[in-house]
Amino acid sequence: MSTIRPPSSTGELVISVEDTGIGIAPANLATIFERFYQVKANRMGGPQTYEGTGIGLSLVSELVKILGGTIAVSSTEGVGTNFTVRLPLAGIEQQSVADGFEMMETAEHSDNLPVILTDTTLPTPVTDNILLIIDDNADIRAYVRTVFELDYHIIEAEDGLDGLEKATANLPNVIICDLMMPQLDGFGFCKALKTQEVTSHIPVIMLTAKARVEDRIVGFEVGADDYLIKPFNPTELRVRVNNLIQQRERLYYWFSHQTPASEEPSATSTTTGAPPVLPPADQKFLDRLSAIVNQNLSEPTFNVESLAEAANLSRTQLNRKLKAIADTSPTNFIREIRLTKATELLLEGEESVTQIAYAVGFDNPSYFTKVFQERYQTLPSQYGKTTNGRTIKDESSLM
Repeated sequence: MSTIRPPSSTGELVISVEDTGIGIAPANLATIFERFYQVKANRMGGPQTYEGTGIGLSLVSELVKILGGTIAVSSTEGVGTNFTVRLPLAGIEQQSVADGFEMMETAEHSDNLPVILTDTTLPTPVTDNILLIIDDNADIRAYVRTVFELDYHIIEAEDGLDGLEKATANLPNVIICDLMMPQLDGFGFCKALKTQEVTSHIPVIMLTAKARVEDRIVGFEVGADDYLIKPFNPTELRVRVNNLIQQRERLYYWFSHQTPASEEPSATSTTTGAPPVLPPADQKFLDRLSAIVNQNLSEPTFNVESLAEAANLSRTQLNRKLKAIADTSPTNFIREIRLTKATELLLEGEESVTQIAYAVGFDNPSYFTKVFQERYQTLPSQYGKTTNGRTIKDESSLM
């Protein structure tokens, strides 16, 4: 409930806001006007949660001071809280203020109030890019959504546990995560995300009201890729998200387009200095997938579904993970391993092209020849000859 009293004889305007909520403990009353301070709420014996962003009361207090006024608070736990703002009217015609107050009272009982129309049919972006927003404050989530909704498919989560579940299921391109949340805070979420194989590659920007260096260090230690202090500038947030994604894309593009060891290195690979290092979790993931494929290399029925099942992933998870860290599809990933093994066998020169085709999982030697030629721009029967001078058993039916 709020009341605004008309200007008094002392020349001040008094605004009173009162509620019948859970109240504020006496120990917190002295700090609630500090910027970013948040009071933990414990409802009906449930878990403690943070409500609000810790910005509103601080701004009110600063504005009141600028206007030369005062703000006071009184509260009783379990009963409610009362805020009283007193603003001096020095230099302002009191009659004008009184007239304004009268107009407010009239409008309060009028049926001709202006109606604010909102467009709830914003266009949905046609994109494969997914952005996960994790924040227990619905207003913050809605605000961040407006910054990115034209470029990303937006998924929202209200706490760390919910966010971890949605991140695992959807494998977003990037995550914007609050630090102070119920159930699982930003530190716990980030640590779980980065130690989980399927989600370890996803970049995280952490939003927080904690500006201390120690807090940022903890965030980086648990795997946060960037840190942004509230209140944040939306343009800066957009730029940081774009930079993170571009950095990851450049890194993974570099790895996915390196020349195989059996071929001559490209000119650029010898002039760029020390190569970047693939994150250990991502390299471990690729090594595990490669081992699974190699174990089933001679099986022509081993396909994407087989690889996903063996890796304990859904097909969607496998697709998005490989696209993110290797810029390839599961089908191409399996085929590349088969063809790489085929080049090794061809260089050994101990088996015929047909035998090698079967050995690497192609049940149609003619199709193997076609795929091999597309990949290496030469027939498999010529690959060994042009590489080390050895003669591979020629089969005219495959030429």
